Amino acid sequence: MDFMPDQLSDVRSFRLFNMIDDYNREGLTIDVDFSMPAALVIMALDQVIKWRSKPQCLRCDNDPECISALLATWTER
Repeated sequence: MDFMPDQLSDVRSFRLFNMIDDYNREGLTIDVDFSMPAALVIMALDQVIKWRSKPQCLRCDNDPECISALLATWTER
């Protein structure tokens, strides 16, 4: 999972949250918002788990959302 920033023509920034299956390179979700707190990341992860199954591992950068205590608690659960 990773975030990609972009900007609208009126210079407002937004972020895309992408989750890709490393095995077959399938895009599992792309969420777009002006702000992506850890709670939204967890909602996206829960939705993907409902559609598919629980992943064996998660790979991500050290984005603030990915290293938050909220996401750490979710992964332990």
